[in-house]
Amino acid sequence: MRLLQTGAVLALMAGLTAFVSAQVAKPATMDDLLNEVKGLRADMARSSSAMVQAQMIVARLQVEEQRINRLSKQLLDVRALTAPLAERTKSVEWTLAHFVDDLQTADPELRKQMELQRPEFDRELETLRHRQQELKARETELTQQYDAEQGRWNDFNSRLDALERSLPVR
Repeated sequence: MRLLQTGAVLALMAGLTAFVSAQVAKPATMDDLLNEVKGLRADMARSSSAMVQAQMIVARLQVEEQRINRLSKQLLDVRALTAPLAERTKSVEWTLAHFVDDLQTADPELRKQMELQRPEFDRELETLRHRQQELKARETELTQQYDAEQGRWNDFNSRLDALERSLPVR
């Protein structure tokens, strides 16, 4: 019986609490609903703006990647030309050094013919060295451009990361 009385008291208290809560909680007014709609609109505008920003940054990031890839290919092409040119230059230098040694020990008739050939070796060596300088300058220029584009790519990537961090977690 005592258990029944305790249960009745608890039920009465629960009902009373619900009644008081219903009296305290007032229904939403038009102003409350209007404020909620304004908040939703502001959230949608921020979300839309972030979406447009993200799309623009991604597009710029893709353009930078294309530039980096193009410069990387050009840099590889220049380096591919440099190695054989350096070998050819060493070969001509070696030939010219031995040519000079042979010139000193050659008989007068052969020496005369060799002296006529020497300017050809000198011109070829000069041409090779000039071409090496051009390729080295081009490699330096491409490396600087590559580094600049890589820096821009890193900047856009950082901005995209910052934008991602600014979005609310879902």
